[in-house]
Amino acid sequence: MKTLVVYFSRSGHARELANVLSGAMRADCEELIDVRNYKGFFGPVRGAVNALRKSITHICPPRFHPRDYDRVILVTPIWGGIATPAVRSYVDQYGDMCKKIMLFSVSKKSHVDKVKEDLEKTFSVVIENAVGFTEAQLSKGDVLTQMREMSAKNG
Repeated sequence: MKTLVVYFSRSGHARELANVLSGAMRADCEELIDVRNYKGFFGPVRGAVNALRKSITHICPPRFHPRDYDRVILVTPIWGGIATPAVRSYVDQYGDMCKKIMLFSVSKKSHVDKVKEDLEKTFSVVIENAVGFTEAQLSKGDVLTQMREMSAKNG
């Protein structure tokens, strides 16, 4: 199955998760570039406000086209209980071109089910699976082992 991992990362946590996933799946990996600047002291505040507003932003055109893949994996931090504006924009622009979508998130507390529901309802897409990691889980390392353990617990 040809897979594309698409992510947005401000602090590097989502980038780390995306790199682990793309390496394990031998997938192409695409970083979303938001033209808004979320760096610096007020960056997280701007990001949270834009997320809470469920903003769509301008992202740079992707190198890889989702139509060329069997599965697209979205990796996003969760800001204020919402996917980042860059990921929301990607789903808005390219979601209907994705054959299958999976969602992975990184946050202080995992609200991935809420994010999945919001993306599906807002953009009329179907997300097959959603897996949320807390920053603490990610910092323990070995995400793939944790995913296998979660899968075993869920049957």
